[in-house]
Amino acid sequence: MKLTIEDYNRIKEIIYDKSGMALKGDKYDFTSRRVTDRMRAMDMHSSRDYCRYLMLDPDGKELAELINLIVIGETYFFREFGQLSLFAEEILPLIVAGKEKSGKKQLKVLSAGCATGEEPYTLAIILKEILDQPNLWDIRIDGRDINYLAVEKGKEGRYSDHALRETPYVYRDAYFKSENGVYVIKPEIRQLVSLSWGNLYDSAHMSRLFGYDVVFCRNVLIYFDRKSSAQVLENLYRVMNPGGYIFSGLAESIGRLTDRFQMKRFSKSFVYHK
Repeated sequence: MKLTIEDYNRIKEIIYDKSGMALKGDKYDFTSRRVTDRMRAMDMHSSRDYCRYLMLDPDGKELAELINLIVIGETYFFREFGQLSLFAEEILPLIVAGKEKSGKKQLKVLSAGCATGEEPYTLAIILKEILDQPNLWDIRIDGRDINYLAVEKGKEGRYSDHALRETPYVYRDAYFKSENGVYVIKPEIRQLVSLSWGNLYDSAHMSRLFGYDVVFCRNVLIYFDRKSSAQVLENLYRVMNPGGYIFSGLAESIGRLTDRFQMKRFSKSFVYHK
């Protein structure tokens, strides 16, 4: 069964209104197949009935199920190594110096759009490596993603060799345990990371978060249009500490989407901060 153009456009509107994600025009066939899969799973025979259900869905669970099928995220450990080097070598020392001066050895990092957890676990490894005495710090790394199936997989902390293809072997040996070809995150890293479902576009949901020193929102804004991207960035701005830093994907320009953040140049690159 194929969606009518009218129902496809209605589903696009519902997804946009509730998540801010903007489906492109060339997604018709792809989305139609995914909606058909969901209708079969729910024993529905009318696309209009499905649209109504999706619109009135009280807890958003069906919307999440559909987005799980539409959004296919690909990530891996130590992705975009240049940005991670900037964070570890230049930004983190500035944050640490400020924290030590204030006497509050607390670090909070948000991985927005964390998918299956590779990014937040990577950040945990970096903090373990860079901080002089990490055990003396209160470290919290929160991962949030609208794809709750990906989040649940990330909580298992089990990854293929492909997911670690850019991971230095010294870190593989130190922070992963190999079990029959699967790499399992060690407890000392897992305990620093919390993965949960989250809707970055939902201001009410995001208002529950606060106090982040650094936000990573990389390769996420590509799923939004200019208007909804600005809303996501506004929500992230509100959860950050004054002076906090935000990373976006290499193809995403925060400066073109909002004037809430200021650009700061470093020796190797630049980043935006609150």
